[in-house]
Amino acid sequence: MSGALRGIAAFHQSLVALPPTYSMHHKAQLVWAIRHCVTLFFFFFLYGCGLWIGAAQQSVRKAL
Repeated sequence: MSGALRGIAAFHQSLVALPPTYSMHHKAQLVWAIRHCVTLFFFFFLYGCGLWIGAAQQSVRKAL
């Protein structure tokens, strides 16, 4: 997990280091889009885990 966080931090630094011709507005849009992608990915990951746990519980109940 720390490797992923380090990668995100490095990517953020590269965004901050973009040339001045790349306007702040575009940078803000890019950061906003990345944040939404990460949030959506996290949400679907949790949802998938929830489904997996639910299926595992059902199979355990059937086995008993």
